[in-house]
Amino acid sequence: MKNKIAIEKRLWSKVDIGPVEKCWLWKGAIDGMGYGYIQYNGRMQGAHRVVYVLTYGITLDKSIYVLHKCDNPPCVNPNHLFWYS
Repeated sequence: MKNKIAIEKRLWSKVDIGPVEKCWLWKGAIDGMGYGYIQYNGRMQGAHRVVYVLTYGITLDKSIYVLHKCDNPPCVNPNHLFWYS
């Protein structure tokens, strides 16, 4: 539980949270394609994937993609994310 609180605090401190219908932009590290990333569970991972996991409490394996309804790579608004396999 302590680790979950630490990652959530670190993660959300790097997000420009706005209205629920708007994109919430990642203010941390960005890769060459515009996606945010953060260290989680011992490795670098897409910030949008980590947001999805922490928000919905599910485990994602590598065959599951987290996509953006808004088609905006730095967006991490959980309402804009969905999974696809």
